[in-house]
Formats: sequence, C-alpha cells, structure tokens
Amino acid sequence: MSFEGDHPDENTLVEYVRGALSQHGRQAVNVHVDECDSCRRTLAALARHVSIKTAEHSVDVIDTQPEAMGAAIGHVLDGRFRIESLLGGGAMGVVFEAEDLQLKERVAVKMLAPNVVKRGDALELLRREILLARRVSHPNVCPVYDLGISGQQHYISMKLVDGRTIDQLLDEGPVLPERAAKLLDQLASALATAHEKGVVHRDLKAANVMVSRDDHVWVMDFGLARDLERDPSYSGPVGTPAYWAPEQALGEPATPASDVYSFGVVAYRLFTGKLPRRFTQKTNFELVPAKWRRLVARCMSERTVQRPQNGAALLAEWRAVGSWRQRVPLMVAVSIAAVAMVTVAVLLARGPSSSPPPPAPAPTVEAKPAPPPLPAPEPPPPEAVPGVEPKPAVEPVVVVPPEPVAPVDAGKPKSAVKKKPAKPADDIPFFE
Repeated sequence: MSFEGDHPDENTLVEYVRGALSQHGRQAVNVHVDECDSCRRTLAALARHVSIKTAEHSVDVIDTQPEAMGAAIGHVLDGRFRIESLLGGGAMGVVFEAEDLQLKERVAVKMLAPNVVKRGDALELLRREILLARRVSHPNVCPVYDLGISGQQHYISMKLVDGRTIDQLLDEGPVLPERAAKLLDQLASALATAHEKGVVHRDLKAANVMVSRDDHVWVMDFGLARDLERDPSYSGPVGTPAYWAPEQALGEPATPASDVYSFGVVAYRLFTGKLPRRFTQKTNFELVPAKWRRLVARCMSERTVQRPQNGAALLAEWRAVGSWRQRVPLMVAVSIAAVAMVTVAVLLARGPSSSPPPPAPAPTVEAKPAPPPLPAPEPPPPEAVPGVEPKPAVEPVVVVPPEPVAPVDAGKPKSAVKKKPAKPADDIPFFE
C-alpha cells in the first residue's frame, strides 16, 4: 500500500481505527505509524472522534466485502433478476446490475451483506430505506422500486443509472468549476426536498452521488436516513467519517444541518479534487474558487448555527452566489426597457399637451413668397382674392406688411389670423 504525500490519508486512518483495512493495509499503516509522530497524534484524535460502538442502527461499521459476493454473478435472484455485474458496495450491502426477466429491462439490485442479514431488524431496515426514498420524490433522487426476499437473501430493486459516482468522475481528472457548481446545484435541490419531507440522509458522500452521461445528478442510498417525524432522537455514529459532521462523530442526532456539512465536503472535493484535512491540519479553503469559497467554508463550519440550517436555505444561498452572471444581462435589459418606457411616456405627454397646429401653412408659405406663380394679374382687386384662388388670399395675410391689408374676411380681424404663424419656434415640438 502506498500513501499520498508519504502519509496515509484520513480515510485510510479512519478505516484503520475501525478495523476495516485489509491485513496488508493494516500492516503498512503499522510500519508507518511506528516512525511518524504526526500520524500517531492523528490516530489518537480519530480514536476520540470515531466511535466504534455498535449503537442501534449503526450499520456503517460493516465491511461488506463486495468481492466475497462475486459468486452471485450469473445467479437468478428470486426467479426474476439475473445478476450481471458488480456495481459497488454501500453501507449495508452490495449493489449489482441485473436484468429483470419479467419486465425485460435492466435494474440495480442491492443485496444485504450476510452479516447484516443475521440481524433481527434487517428486513425493517430495507423497508425503511424504500419508504424514505419514496417519500423524497425528486428528479435528483434515484427511484427505488421494490423489496424482496429470496431464501436468506434480502434485496431491493431500483433504477439503474448509466453513469459514474462523483468518486469515479474525479478519478478521470479535475472537474471545471462551472460544471461542478451545476452538479452541486442539483444535489442541493435534492437535499431541500428531503429535508422538507422530514428526511435526513446522514450518509451523503461522493460515492453516493451518481452523475449520468448528460450530467444529471442522482442521490443514492437512503439506508442510513433518519426520519425526523418518527425518530426524533435517532443517533449513533453513522455515516462515513470523512464526510460526517462533527456532531455525528460525537454520536449526537444528525440534523438537516449535518447533511449541509456533508454537502460542503462533497463540494470541496469536487472543486479541489481532494478531501479536506480536518485532523492533521486546517482545511485550506483558498483552493476553492473564490465565487463559492465563503459558502463552502460556512457549510463546513464546526458550529452548526453558522451553517445554512437546511437544504432549502442552502439551495437559496447557492443559487444567489452562482447566478450573478445570469442577473447582469437581465439588469441591462430591465434598464433598457425602463429608458424606452420613459422616452415613450415623454413623447406621449408632450404630444397631446401641445395641440398640434394645422398643417403649418404659414412656415411653408413664408418660405416661398419669392416665387410668384400667380402675380400675373397686376392690379389684384381685394374682392377678387377669395374668388380666384386660396393661395393669393393667404399671401397678403402672411407677408404682414406694416400697414393693414384689406380684410379678407369681413367677420374676423386680421390680427387673429396673424397670431398662428407668429408663434415662436420653441413651441414647436422637437419631433415635428
């Protein structure tokens, strides 16, 4: 066994404390710890935090040894599910890909490990997992289908997701920050619904979150979930040490804020590619992109009150931090629309308020007094003006000679006609 950075990582040390390492792995840690004071101190801290007491429902201690169940491949379970391949191990059992011979479709089958089956409440644990997973009906929660018993084997069938866990995704290389943020947004959304339905996952980790080929997130494995409605004091050292909240390590009841802590660890790992260091040194949040750094650090606060208190609060904060790029174009669009509305309002207000004058004959005639198309009749008698043409009749009115011109209309004084063309240019609306 080789150690990253010349020291065993935290998960390896936790597994060492819990007795879950192979004989070869345990021997490698023994050799290293004999020479390393730092790792000896870390093991002492872990021994204080990681309880190995088997409290009720504290089934996360079980080493399922999925390779030991490889003989199940090829077997037809319960006359219906033909086991095809091993997918991985969970807290209480092993998950296989199988073919449903009745429905002719591929599913995932989770089989309880032999040492769990021996427990008197094994069937009840599976039944609770199905009921809680069904209660959290959400697009990002993997659907669970049914519960079955075949001989001594207890199992549940569920949707087969064509994808990889976040663990496997990170094994392929770093994840771009924006992509990681989109995956985490879906995870926060699933947590918001779970907490709203009174369910605390208690084992949220990278290995329990699947990512499909189109980057759709599926939260898996509600085997350790806590029902807040029926189990208000449901406690015990459950979960995975590298992801659990400090209160879980102390055996206190897990709350929605505990899931938020685990979310923070998953987020840290997605953004940085590594697990946070909590015992050997202080977590370096500078590795998290600045945009999400403060929120991830708050999620992983040692004090519960400093975290978002549940999935709904987490989702609201996550989207408030992550959506500022989308808000900028919206603000610009709103500003442009506001300016356009004000402009239209001004135009409409100014239009009706100044009653539009008649088609402005005065300026047109005043600009064209020079061309004399009709000055052929040399002595135009005043009485002949209205009878011959309208334009000559207007001509003498607009010219405004110093002495009064012969009245065109007997009933109206000439001054009333002259006031309209004499209107100042400022009163003409700018859009005319």
